[in-house]
Amino acid sequence: MVHVGEEVRFDFVLFKPFTRYPLDPEGIATYAVLDAGEASVFSEAGPRGHFEFAHHFQAEPPGAALRARATAYRAIGGRDRGRLETSWSDFATNEPDRRVASDTVRLRFYQSVIELTVPVTTEPLDFSAARLEVRKSDGAATSVYQDRPSRRGFSVSGPEKQMYRVRYEPTAREVNVTGTTAWEFVVYDRTGRRQVYAGEIDTP
Repeated sequence: MVHVGEEVRFDFVLFKPFTRYPLDPEGIATYAVLDAGEASVFSEAGPRGHFEFAHHFQAEPPGAALRARATAYRAIGGRDRGRLETSWSDFATNEPDRRVASDTVRLRFYQSVIELTVPVTTEPLDFSAARLEVRKSDGAATSVYQDRPSRRGFSVSGPEKQMYRVRYEPTAREVNVTGTTAWEFVVYDRTGRRQVYAGEIDTP
């Protein structure tokens, strides 16, 4: 599972056929290409002999599925594919490069959501001063306030059946890559009385 807007890192390793023994790509593969949707990412083998890629998925909506394929090539003459300044280009002017290995992973995208209900109180609640804090396991925290035209924040609807509904869609950077992510919502009524709500959301 990949969060909408998440940067995903891929590690592509060549193995000896029918085994799980990794191979040194030197003399076998010159470069590798990751094709993910309309994006292509180029990599040369790193110090460990791995082809490493990173791609920021920004266009895929929640529920979408995508296949990412990594392919290793041995260059014949000049490389057929490569990066020219900031664009991806094909350089197939000589004998085609040899495809030596490939692997595919299927990605599915999701959007995390924080939702809570807040009961109507005797004194009106001041949501304009409320704060939602999203906390990651490394200690990083994001403070979020009510949505306005000038800033992205949580929405408040209602009251309906004596309940307000608060909703916020965190960005990929605001939540943990795996496990759960904690949140705390603090709101005051017009007399200054404080109400605190807390919970966790799954971030698979």
